[in-house]
Amino acid sequence: MADANYIRRFQELGLGDVPLVGGKTASLGELFTALTPKGINVPDGFAVTAMAYRDALEESGCREQLGQLVGGLDQNSVQDLARRAAAARELVYQATGTEKIRRQIFDTYGALERRYGRNM
Repeated sequence: MADANYIRRFQELGLGDVPLVGGKTASLGELFTALTPKGINVPDGFAVTAMAYRDALEESGCREQLGQLVGGLDQNSVQDLARRAAAARELVYQATGTEKIRRQIFDTYGALERRYGRNM
């Protein structure tokens, strides 16, 4: 995870990047790239890649714990599902809250703020 770049700006994205950033974000990249040069104002943005998520889960070692939460799920118990979902969310939040990922998000967001202004 040390050298990976987990951020992709809209200008770098197109429909071929669905596995990397998901369909909605790839479509936003496609719109930005296709319409901005034609004078249509499409706000810039960025995505955090799926690789950031996968690497964070791998590095934290919580993949196995997530698998255990899914295994043995009582599909007839909303309480069991809610308990397991809360535990899974906490594992993912802790795993993905690394300084490297945060720094890349903050740096990229800062560049957008400098371009568009704060809170725009």
